[in-house]
Amino acid sequence: MNLTVALGETEKTNLIIQRNWITGSLFYVENGEMRSLNKPTHSERSFLISRKQTFEFTVGLDEKHNIRLERIRPLVFGGVRPHSYEIFVNDELIKSYKGF
Repeated sequence: MNLTVALGETEKTNLIIQRNWITGSLFYVENGEMRSLNKPTHSERSFLISRKQTFEFTVGLDEKHNIRLERIRPLVFGGVRPHSYEIFVNDELIKSYKGF
């Protein structure tokens, strides 16, 4: 999965959210700098009970944006079926995506 969002009026921020569906690692790239949202070796990732995960972080230096990424796993065979993703910027839904 690879989602790209351009943010900002005065300060332009390019945000790329990526997920490796094999390892489950989820990270974002803000203007070329990569940051992890989860640890692929974390044991709780393999035994998730909740279908919905929420990740929150802030991007931008002078013009800050609060980002909320919501990932919803399918009920059956969640590891091998497409997930639903919603990206909120400052509590406003800007992009929805379904895929690996």
